[in-house]
Amino acid sequence: MMLVLTLLVRDEVDIIKGMLDYHLASGVDHIIITDNGSTDGTYEICKDYEISNAITLLTESPSDFSQHRWVSRMANLAHDKLHADWIIHADADELFLPVELHHNLKETLKKIPKNISVLHVPRHDFVSIELSMQNPPQVEMIYRKNTSLNIKGKPLTPKVIHRGSPNVIVTQGNHSVTGDNLGKPTLTKNLLVYHYPIRSYHQFYSKVSNGGSGYARNKELGPNMGFHKRYWYNLLTNNVLSELYYKEYLFTPEKLERAIKNNEIIEDRRIAYIFDAI
Repeated sequence: MMLVLTLLVRDEVDIIKGMLDYHLASGVDHIIITDNGSTDGTYEICKDYEISNAITLLTESPSDFSQHRWVSRMANLAHDKLHADWIIHADADELFLPVELHHNLKETLKKIPKNISVLHVPRHDFVSIELSMQNPPQVEMIYRKNTSLNIKGKPLTPKVIHRGSPNVIVTQGNHSVTGDNLGKPTLTKNLLVYHYPIRSYHQFYSKVSNGGSGYARNKELGPNMGFHKRYWYNLLTNNVLSELYYKEYLFTPEKLERAIKNNEIIEDRRIAYIFDAI
């Protein structure tokens, strides 16, 4: 079985190495990466993995954030050139995990019934805390939301995994897919996504600046696509993004204690244990 992961990345130097190491140790055979104009060292880290043949590295200019087009290209490359049986579409701030503690991703996907070709994988957000920066953020960020919602108060949209197929089209955000041999999605109980979207103010500023400006330049996507980055980008351009971060997103020890007491936040050290074993 050939398991391929696709990844669109830009300026994720704090988290990219851990993301790649984790998935390569968890059953992924090859990773196809499109770097969208990184300037912080992310591209150079990916280039090191390309030398070992662990990844295929593509590049795109930091223009209009046409994620759907670039990820669809990677999905078709995974099928046509690598003959992928399953394809995972991930972001740099995501880790795909099997629910079964002693399984890896490939073992889990092998057990999926043959009549299921597309999986929707639920996501769980980890919250921003003051990091020591001595370990990967995925190791230090050990607190996740009991219920993960987007900025509109709706449940996070699941991410998509699918069997290899010709003529694949992946939607913006990697939430749904169509292809010649692909059916309707099944919400899986066997996999989950750990999500680390906001890790520091510096990283959050970079994320919003890069993604928000890309959406602002994109004339193809509707205004509701990428609504969270558009909202944050408006705050950035009005010089109030930092207020939102420190008021809403950063969990101080006092705020964290209250959230744990109210069962809004739970401690989860699973990734810390996994990274220690890689």
